[in-house]
Amino acid sequence: MAGHRLMARLFWFWYAAGTVLLVLLRLPESLEFANGLFLVFYALYACSLHLRERLGTTGNDSLVIKKTPPDAYAVPPGRLGRVRRTGHFGQTSQTSQVSQVSQTGQTGQTGQTGRKDGLPRTVLTAALIWLAGMGVEWIGVHTGLLFGDYRYSSALGPLMFGVPVTLGFAWIAVVLNALLLAPGAAAASGKKGAAFGWRPLLFRAVLTGCWAVLLDLVLDPVAQARGYWDWGTDAGFYGVPWSNFAGWFAAAALLSFAPGRIRFSPAGIRRGVRLYQAMLLMFGLISLRDGLPLCALIAAAGILLAEGRVRHASRRQAARV
Repeated sequence: MAGHRLMARLFWFWYAAGTVLLVLLRLPESLEFANGLFLVFYALYACSLHLRERLGTTGNDSLVIKKTPPDAYAVPPGRLGRVRRTGHFGQTSQTSQVSQVSQTGQTGQTGQTGRKDGLPRTVLTAALIWLAGMGVEWIGVHTGLLFGDYRYSSALGPLMFGVPVTLGFAWIAVVLNALLLAPGAAAASGKKGAAFGWRPLLFRAVLTGCWAVLLDLVLDPVAQARGYWDWGTDAGFYGVPWSNFAGWFAAAALLSFAPGRIRFSPAGIRRGVRLYQAMLLMFGLISLRDGLPLCALIAAAGILLAEGRVRHASRRQAARV
């Protein structure tokens, strides 16, 4: 838990500092490296949230006090003379039993609590998404397929085959964050511990693609306006071709299968929603400053939709209690 808290504090500190610099001030050229570093912290925090889910540490543990019934220590009338004058009539010093009901806030986490392979699987998932993300970006940059004809600047960090190395972390962050809002498999299974089927996984993939595109509708025009990358056209949505969003949907949906069969608790969904809303808020404010009002409207709508997602998860949890 200490590592999770440290990662959360580091990310939110960097987020707050970046928001102030990008929205209220102008980022100095000497601090441009912070753009790429922010993507790394975003990815690490999203991985941390997924790791918490795999380890089963997101639910709020509760203590249930089982008090001993008053008549449990009753002494039959014929045996009163045998009772020593201890003042307790044979009552033991332990008058209540405390039992911990772990992970009451979680749904469908059976069999995952304390999994020893949580960290390796999370690292493997992140590595697969990084490689796949860099791969599709390389295809896009060198062929114009998937996302249109575009080029990257060095504002996000050093380039590898024409693609900033931090872009792989951007894919990790967006896909894992969107997944936390789209646990369709857990919602569709209904029963705790029920096995996953392919239909819920496909439904989760579609939702992941939708949440990723919603974020990209705000993020990409801002990055285009700030010169992080360039399509060299004014067509599409603020200079971003519509094919880019179609490519993001397809790639994010496919990459949603990387974590495998994992269920998310209401607490995990709530953390994912807050992270997603924070990203929309930051880029929505930047879009207002850069003269992109439609992006700001989309960001506001996305924040409301995400809030509806977390409230839906809370209602489902309350219905099961």
